[in-house]
Amino acid sequence: MKKFIFLFVIVIAIVFSIFNLGFALAWTQDANGWTILTPSTGNADPLLNTKVVYVSFSDGNDNVCTGLSSTPYNPSGPQTTNGQSCPEKTINSGVLLLRSGSPDHLLLKKGDTWANEVFPGWAKNGKSFDEPMVISSYGTGPRPRVNSSTQPGFRTGGSDIVTNLNIIGIHFLRSGDIGSIQFTQSFNNILIEDCYLENGLGTTTAGYYGHLFIRRNVIVDAIAQTTNRQGIYLDFMDANVTIEENVIDNNGYIDYLGTIGPSGVIQHNIYLQKDQVARFIIRNNIISRGPLMGIQARSGGIIENNLFVNNSIGIYINLDDQGNLRTNSPDRIKAIVKENVVLNGRDVHKLGNETYLERAWGILVEGINQSRGWGANISRNLIVEDNGESSRTSLSAGTGPIGIFIQSPYDRVTQTNLAVSNVSIEKNIVYNWRTPLAFSGYPGSLIYNISVRENIFKTLDNSRPIIRVSNSVGPYNVYKFGNFSGNTYYSTLLNTNSWFDIYYNNVHHYMNFANWIVESLDTNSNTNDIQFVDPTRNILSYQTSIGETPSIDVFYAKIRNQSKDNWDERYTASFINNYFRAGFTETSTSGQTCGNGLVEGTETCDGANYGGTLGIGTIACSAYSSNYISGNLQCTSCQIDTSACVTSPPGGSPGGGGGGGNTGDDAQVITYNSTRLNLIGRIVKNDGVIPCNNCAVTVYFLNYTSSNFTDSSGNFRVVFSNVEINSGMNFFRFDVNTESGVISFNKEIRI
Repeated sequence: MKKFIFLFVIVIAIVFSIFNLGFALAWTQDANGWTILTPSTGNADPLLNTKVVYVSFSDGNDNVCTGLSSTPYNPSGPQTTNGQSCPEKTINSGVLLLRSGSPDHLLLKKGDTWANEVFPGWAKNGKSFDEPMVISSYGTGPRPRVNSSTQPGFRTGGSDIVTNLNIIGIHFLRSGDIGSIQFTQSFNNILIEDCYLENGLGTTTAGYYGHLFIRRNVIVDAIAQTTNRQGIYLDFMDANVTIEENVIDNNGYIDYLGTIGPSGVIQHNIYLQKDQVARFIIRNNIISRGPLMGIQARSGGIIENNLFVNNSIGIYINLDDQGNLRTNSPDRIKAIVKENVVLNGRDVHKLGNETYLERAWGILVEGINQSRGWGANISRNLIVEDNGESSRTSLSAGTGPIGIFIQSPYDRVTQTNLAVSNVSIEKNIVYNWRTPLAFSGYPGSLIYNISVRENIFKTLDNSRPIIRVSNSVGPYNVYKFGNFSGNTYYSTLLNTNSWFDIYYNNVHHYMNFANWIVESLDTNSNTNDIQFVDPTRNILSYQTSIGETPSIDVFYAKIRNQSKDNWDERYTASFINNYFRAGFTETSTSGQTCGNGLVEGTETCDGANYGGTLGIGTIACSAYSSNYISGNLQCTSCQIDTSACVTSPPGGSPGGGGGGGNTGDDAQVITYNSTRLNLIGRIVKNDGVIPCNNCAVTVYFLNYTSSNFTDSSGNFRVVFSNVEINSGMNFFRFDVNTESGVISFNKEIRI
């Protein structure tokens, strides 16, 4: 079949409208980002209006009060036939006044504490998504405290699905091994905001679990003596989940001494179980001091702009189903890990084992099944180790610390090693981890189709290589991992012949950069010592920068003190992350001038000069990387630009550029806040000729598909409705039905 090389002319107009869909910014929020609770009024049918029920342990009386007023009970006060207008005393009495299916509000008095009380077997629903039932608070002072003893403070019950419920501003205490909030019954449209949870929350049994929003809570000290415990544990989720702007600290231990149980395998700050249908967004959270993992994301999702501090493993991705894929799971599971700040790691202290297990890994990626179309993109993260407050206690010659670790895991079910494939690692800064990047698994068979592009790997450890490859079957196999290009490698290890380590035949084979290139077929990388504005920044220096006591204990106390009534933007992930990113701004290199035609310092090109083996002039993309089949390099701001390069995606049809990385439709964006997208473009051959009139164009975006036809000039327009769109770079695939057959393109388009 004759093949055309097409250019997708990017005269792209993205038009979309934003409104509330029940995802991400779901309910109406005020200027400070808090959900606005507006009672429903003015309806002729009283069931459609909000009944506000007040409960106060200090001011209420179950026998006399109506519960319809916040005025304290007065033994000598006025009485009506229905009782005195004052609060109920117990939570159960207040719940009994709520009408399922109505937008009623149950308000607990701030500063009060209910001992050995719970929200019993919750089975009541709100009226609708926009008019939910609400559990919240009134008055002034600290959050109302529900001390449930050995029971969950809130647990669903009954046989029907619980829908349209907001739980806002409640402090759930605990003294036993049971979670503060447990969902044992199907639900949909649940918001948990501004709560203080001392023993975590989660789903515990199979059911339909849809649209869960966990935002701006403090979730801490989920400690259990007899069971595994997490700050957040989610399984069986069937619809979208948003976890944002929470403080999730010190969850999963069996005591307050930093000890985990003998198994030590499912004790994390956040645990998202495998094979869930839901799309997860985890963004802008502070996730700290996890005994094993800050987050274990076995169902993929977007993990974006979070701050990870002192977790044994910051972020763990493992998408393999181990043979247990649910029949209604999506055929594509993606993990997008982007723009997070990962600070330091810690070793694992196991019960009955006084030695510590070395971990201190920033990001760990294991089993990803490419045959199912799964994949992971790890991009623009700042991963920094040992800047002053690390809790590592052992520094032996073991496996840790590692910045990014790609590992083929052993599956106890199938008793085989699982493959890792379809992973893009790009534009990250990995600084001062003992080993910035490590692989464990056979190249080409267990680890393959890995793209490592435009990262900075810099270590100040004088004893370890920059890259360590374990379990290689022999020499000259590392290239089978995938594509290495455009990276910067630097170590203070004076023996540059030991910067890279490939372990095979039970022997470490250390090598220098030149030999690494031979082994890996790395292209356009360098060994520049990039300087940053202030790479020594840590939590203590951050405290000083905002005028607070430079103490790690003070830092943790401050983040735990967050609430709607005491919100301090300085102790949010976004604010803190900006401080650390500013410290890792590259300083200008002495004698480096962009535009003088010389490739200097951190430049990869200057004008028509592409340096090294590429030379001066018009340089074909194929000379830069074998991933490209046509097009020429461009030089933008003295950095090589591959946006005009055309790749050859799986199946052999030419695809668009976009700077390399994975090809095809392997970088799905799963996100949140828009519902309509108009995509306008033009299809032409690379010589400017229109391939056909009335070509059928099908565009694939996430799990959505839209089709239309070109006009005589190759112009087309497709419309996606009821979609969830993320601002930033998104991936699209185009199938164009020309006279010569279907030609596929892949484009990365900024929305």
